[in-house]
Amino acid sequence: MYGIPPEYTYGSTVYDKGGQVAHTLRGYLGDSLFFSTIKAYLNQFAYHYASSVDLRDFITNYTGINMNDFFDTWVFQPGFPQFSVDSFSVLPNGSAYQVTVFVKQRLKGTNIYSNSNRVELGFFNSDWQSYNDTMSFSGLTGSKTFILPFQPLVVLMDPNDKLSDAITDYINVVKTGDSLNYPDCFFKFKVHQVSDSAFIRVEHNWVAPDSLKTPVPGLRLSDYRYWKIDGILPSDFNATGYFFL
Repeated sequence: MYGIPPEYTYGSTVYDKGGQVAHTLRGYLGDSLFFSTIKAYLNQFAYHYASSVDLRDFITNYTGINMNDFFDTWVFQPGFPQFSVDSFSVLPNGSAYQVTVFVKQRLKGTNIYSNSNRVELGFFNSDWQSYNDTMSFSGLTGSKTFILPFQPLVVLMDPNDKLSDAITDYINVVKTGDSLNYPDCFFKFKVHQVSDSAFIRVEHNWVAPDSLKTPVPGLRLSDYRYWKIDGILPSDFNATGYFFL
């Protein structure tokens, strides 16, 4: 808890975001380093008090990773960052593929961009083979080139939900006749036709979308949310989706 007035000390935000920060820290450090670090921290501060600054400095000294940017984003200021794959390019590279991914950061409840970000990307090909890797970037945009053993059709940001960012999402394998409801994404759909099955990710992004390059008369974009439906869909895939507020 940091900078919380007494009347909110035991509010749900403190407990909910506290758990989310711990979860995000685990994704940031990786399991092995996270668990050894937290065990050492608890041993050192057992039966004693500690502040958020003490925790930040202990992790920095123990791991050798400067945690200032992480704590500035997730602990010392309100709101959440939102990370998205803006685009990606694929070039053959011998028997492999050179994939350059461009990412973007948007903000929810804050006006300060997060720095020293570590985000996981999931690459999927037409056979649903997957390959995960991590990239680092600061500020509004970032990019990184990866060498993959297959040609990806889709690149997903944070496919294993290691970040507590401004997105609620679900990943599903869907088949003909499925009626699926995603209440946290404010979306549901009915599958009418698909050969075998489809791999789908539904995202509800709690930030404003980019503006239209060419305005459409009568079309108004939301100033605080947008959806993204992604995945690997057979050519005969047919479904009806419903977005609701």
